[in-house]
Amino acid sequence: MGFFGLCRQDEILDILRNTYKAEVLKIPEERVKPFCVIARKNNNFNFWGELSHLVNNGTQIRATNFESSLMAELSGKQSSKLKTSIGFQIIDSFLQGFGVPSPDIKSKINNVSLLSFSFKDVKRMYITPAKMGQILIKHEINVRNSASMIFFPPHSYEFLVIDSIIICNNFSIHIKKSTDYKGKIDFGAIKEMLKCTDMHIEINKASDISITFKSNKYLTFSFTVVKFILETNGKISIILPDNKTIKKIDFSTYRSYSKLSTLNYGRDISLADLEDDFICPQNVLITDEPGFISWDNN
Repeated sequence: MGFFGLCRQDEILDILRNTYKAEVLKIPEERVKPFCVIARKNNNFNFWGELSHLVNNGTQIRATNFESSLMAELSGKQSSKLKTSIGFQIIDSFLQGFGVPSPDIKSKINNVSLLSFSFKDVKRMYITPAKMGQILIKHEINVRNSASMIFFPPHSYEFLVIDSIIICNNFSIHIKKSTDYKGKIDFGAIKEMLKCTDMHIEINKASDISITFKSNKYLTFSFTVVKFILETNGKISIILPDNKTIKKIDFSTYRSYSKLSTLNYGRDISLADLEDDFICPQNVLITDEPGFISWDNN
């Protein structure tokens, strides 16, 4: 697990973590999508692959169509002002995700002391907990798959499943403060850096200089997860929208996984507490602090 902390007051992170309970990837990537599994234990977490590879007969899972929506509240919103030592690291990571090898953007933008970044054309792809539960009615985790064994005793990693991703195909650098007039930017070197990729740049020289990097493909830069509770035989007992303690649940009383999507916490519950169409906004946060994450097994 890698972790790169950021300011709690950042507007973008505030929306992602407090509104959507979403984590942010250090390097955006295409493979992170709904129905992918993350294994977590204490402060370690690993990208474990597609759920369809861990269950019996995963064909239906692979064929799932996800819903999508635009995220106007994130598109164009600028991050907090960052020192270049941090900001350039972030931008380099984004560029790596879009296929730019060893970008070293710092060497191409000089005399800048503060910058920010923003995303455009932001979309969310998701599956509701109710639909997720319905699809999994006839599926169990294949306990004969060696990759599944870490989720059972004695290893007992948490089984976290991605239920939504936040994607975009472009981002911008905004120069907020420079040691001379608007800094010194080597646009030729930046274009040369991108020549072997499908990316291109757009320059805006209004009040602040903005450099927009745009690609033809959308990548995941943020995601949310729910937690699966598994029985020792591989049966998916319940889908938890967050990691609060549930008291006195008798899993044997549940007959339909489609009714295992949402819960009320802190008291005894019955089937009457479970509603198919109710979506709880709470998701499991993998990290305790806001920041960018990378995987142990990248």
